[in-house]
Amino acid sequence: MNATSFKTGQTPASAHPVGTVTRYDRTKRGLKEISYSINIDWKGNRKPHNNYRWYLWEVENLEDRPKNAILYIKNGNPDDIWVDNFEVIDRAELLRRNRP
Repeated sequence: MNATSFKTGQTPASAHPVGTVTRYDRTKRGLKEISYSINIDWKGNRKPHNNYRWYLWEVENLEDRPKNAILYIKNGNPDDIWVDNFEVIDRAELLRRNRP
């Protein structure tokens, strides 16, 4: 073990308490992208970088995220985080909706 290694009982400075919601702002291809993450799953287990919108949907429906599903935001505003604004669709339906 060298001087810069973590020792038993130490936590990194970037560690967040359980249940902390984090907002990430980044720019991708000239568009501003906003994402939220939480560090637990709906059952209370630690799950780093869990998507907060999926977490809310899972808590509301008391079930795990469906495989190959997309959480579609009905009004298109990523800052409107409320369960009634979410719709679970498959990738084929997302493709149909995004075609001109």
